[in-house]
This record gives sequence, structure tokens and C-alpha cells, in this order.
Amino acid sequence: MVHLGAASYALYLLQYPAGEAAMKLERVLSPWVDLNTPLGWLGSVLLLAVPTSVLVHRYVETPLRSRVRKALQPWVDADGAVTTKPVVPGA
Repeated sequence: MVHLGAASYALYLLQYPAGEAAMKLERVLSPWVDLNTPLGWLGSVLLLAVPTSVLVHRYVETPLRSRVRKALQPWVDADGAVTTKPVVPGA
């Protein structure tokens, strides 16, 4: 559950593409899931979106966030306030 909570933004972003993918995979999924019912459609979207969102959070969102924080670190002073010029340690 913790991973799903952390990946909730990725899940939000991927819910529509997962629905589109489920509709395109209807022939493959039709022996097991009836996509014409709301429960079948929702189940197939969740089976596609949840694992994908966890993977996107782990391998895309988290590394990018750490790179952005590292790149912005020179512009944050000791109090955590953002400055207009880089902070030089020891100056």
C-alpha cells in the first residue's frame, strides 16, 4: 500500500492510457474479461495501470526527482530558502 500511495500521481497520469490500452487489447483479454461491463473494464484498467504506475514511480519519477534536487541544491541556503544566486559553502 505504501508503494501505491507513493505512486498515486503516476497512477493518476496513467489511468487514461491504461484504459486506451485495455480497449486495444480487447481481443486478447476477451476470453477472460468482458470489457463491455463496468467491472470488467475497471478491472482490466487497474491490472494495467497499477503495476505500470509503480514501475514508472520507481524507475522514472524517483530518479528524476533526485536529479532535479541535486541540480537545485546550489540555490538553497542553510535555512532551506531558495535564493536568486548560488550559495557557496563556507563563503
